[in-house]
Amino acid sequence: ILLQSAQQIPQLKLSALAVGQISLSVLIIIYGILLTIWLNKKLQKHWKISGLIIIVLLIIPIIYKNIFLSKITILQGNSIPMIIIQDRGHVTVLNPGDEADINYSLLPFLYQQGVNQIDTMIITNNHHNFSLSDFENKIKIATIINLFDEDKLTKDQTQIEVNSTRIKAVNQIPLVVEWTSKNQSWLWIDSQQKDPNLMIPTRHQSSEIILWSGKKLSLNWIQSFKTQKVKLVIISTHYLSNFMQKELTKQNIEWYWIQEIGAIQWIPKQGLKPLLKNQEQDP
Repeated sequence: ILLQSAQQIPQLKLSALAVGQISLSVLIIIYGILLTIWLNKKLQKHWKISGLIIIVLLIIPIIYKNIFLSKITILQGNSIPMIIIQDRGHVTVLNPGDEADINYSLLPFLYQQGVNQIDTMIITNNHHNFSLSDFENKIKIATIINLFDEDKLTKDQTQIEVNSTRIKAVNQIPLVVEWTSKNQSWLWIDSQQKDPNLMIPTRHQSSEIILWSGKKLSLNWIQSFKTQKVKLVIISTHYLSNFMQKELTKQNIEWYWIQEIGAIQWIPKQGLKPLLKNQEQDP
């Protein structure tokens, strides 16, 4: 009976429902309530009220997250980074990555966040051939958009608006994507090309945060950051030499290396903060 039950439970409709995580303070309060009921016989008569309080403590964070929460998370990918935009309950994934990225980075993060549906999936690396069918079997995707679909491209720039977030396709090769969220401007440049002369377009010099991904960061790019007066750069590349790190610091450019910290998150009024620290890297 036990074995049969274990086999049938995963088949239930809500058996794999992700509810996210609760804070340590809420967990302590809940255990405190349970412990108090267990030790106090008078309170045992009012266990229903205590149970209701526990349920409210679990539900409030979920309601708050769907109504007010806004944050942007950048995860390390095998080739280019994955960007998750959570805007008042609406989840947008900009570049899902390859199969390994989906299974070992993206899905675990979404489950940990209590996300059971991706409202908008935006594919930018359309030169990669992979199927989303297996992905859709694990999590529901409401809308899939190819940002550089040749059949839909016009002379005007492709733009997607989701709540307070605006995503604009600027250039395909090299990949340049611009987005704004909560009055914070971002510019993602994917320089996978070997041409070292590629520079930031002048008209995007107002972007406050640059997400740069590529095979190798060159001195020309650092000079471009300085010329455009970029103050903060998030770098996604497998190798970043000590010389380049010192050069970035020398130019007074605040920078984060995503391969070292694993993931980084931006929250309005709090700014950027690393989420993970790769223990294999030297401190």
